Amino acid sequence: MAYCRYCGRKVDEDAVFCHWCGESSFEEDTRWQEVQIQEVVDEAEHRANIYTILTIVLVTLGLAGGGVLCISSDPVGLFGIVLVCLGVGFITAARRHERKASTLKRRLGR
Repeated sequence: MAYCRYCGRKVDEDAVFCHWCGESSFEEDTRWQEVQIQEVVDEAEHRANIYTILTIVLVTLGLAGGGVLCISSDPVGLFGIVLVCLGVGFITAARRHERKASTLKRRLGR
């Protein structure tokens, strides 16, 4: 296991950049590194989009379903609160992936 020379955390031996701080694992920038980093940026943006969609679906279901069930005095209406909480967790994950993508984009100079 290798360690990042910038933040000191463990990284994979074949890592192009540090998963934690986003710094390059190599001394010199090459086109190959840019392509690898762009792939990670695309994946992070894709995951952020998926988490955002999941958030919208869960919060909508939680508010609508939970509201209807609570109005009917059914204790299952509390399930709506769980869906809303899951939605909040997913939006947090989406923001984390968006920050990762924007950090890597800045490193690429875009």
